Amino acid sequence: MAAHRASSFRGISSPSPRGDGGDDDDDRRRPPSPPPPFSISSSSDHRAASSGRSGGRRGAAAASSSSGAEQPRHHQRATQQPRQSSRRKLAQDVRNRALSRKALMENDAMVYLDGPQVYTCGECRTHLTSHDDIISKSFHGRHGRAYLFDQCVNITTGPAEDRVLITGLHSVSDIYCKRCRTLVGWTYARAYEPSQKYKEGKYIVEKMFLHMEESDYYEAGRPA
Repeated sequence: MAAHRASSFRGISSPSPRGDGGDDDDDRRRPPSPPPPFSISSSSDHRAASSGRSGGRRGAAAASSSSGAEQPRHHQRATQQPRQSSRRKLAQDVRNRALSRKALMENDAMVYLDGPQVYTCGECRTHLTSHDDIISKSFHGRHGRAYLFDQCVNITTGPAEDRVLITGLHSVSDIYCKRCRTLVGWTYARAYEPSQKYKEGKYIVEKMFLHMEESDYYEAGRPA
């Protein structure tokens, strides 16, 4: 029995095949080390973490999509502004050309008087009459002093109507500047008083609507 124990003891304490003495025996006698601790997390924590990760992904995707959407809009605005400005410029050029053609046609239809003193419209400087055509300066109009002229040019005439003036009943028509349509006076179509017959076919132009242009370069020819 003692021999058997000794043999078994010898078998246990016999050197290991690795040849490191009794270290193997100490390892066997040493108690096993406990497993590493692990944390127990609830299902709510897992859901919060997963929702946080998914929310971050969605936020990044939304940010990228919004930035991608804003970039084309900004580019579209930047491209639309030059187009709109070019369209406005083209429309303005068309209007300017139309006004230029209209002005040329009006200028071609206007009469230009020659002389040292020419009366023009006070608004647009269109020639109306000459100083040589004055018959009388002792007339009064709606706005004060007026002149009686033998003839006028570049005017349009309104319909005739009877008016009682200072010198009696007359049939008169208002006259307007042909260019700016300003009411400058009237013309006598008919005078009912025999003493006023000299006014028929003559023109009254109010002084406040007249502007005199004087020419220093006009040379009058000597009489023969």
